[in-house]
Amino acid sequence: MLAIFWTTLSVYLFLSSSSSLSIDTQVKNADKYFHAGFHGLFVVFWYLGLRPKTIFDPIRKLLIPVVATSIIYGIAIEFAQYAFTDSRSADFFDILANCSGALIAFVLMLAYEKWGHKSVI
Repeated sequence: MLAIFWTTLSVYLFLSSSSSLSIDTQVKNADKYFHAGFHGLFVVFWYLGLRPKTIFDPIRKLLIPVVATSIIYGIAIEFAQYAFTDSRSADFFDILANCSGALIAFVLMLAYEKWGHKSVI
C-alpha cells in the first residue's frame, strides 16, 4: 500500500540527519513547502487507500480522522526530532506547514468526492 510506504519514508526523512538531506535551493522556506506537500500526500494516499469502494459517508467517517491523524503525526514527528536527534530540531512553523498541507488535501478530497465521480460531459 502506497500510504504505508509514504509514512515509512516520512519517518526516515524527518528523523534523518539534516546534513545528509540538505537540498540546495534558492526558494525561501523551501522546507515548509516540502512539509506541506508531504502531509498533503499523506492525507490523499491514506484516504484513497482506506476509502471503501461502496458509497457511504466517507467524508465524515474517514477523511476527517485521516486529516486529524496527519496533524497529530506531524506534531509527533516534530517532538521526535527534538527528543531523539541531535541534528534536527522541532519547529512550530513546520507544524503549521504540516497542518496546511493536510487541510489543503482535505479540501481537494472534498472536491474529489463531490465532483470527481461524475462525468464532466
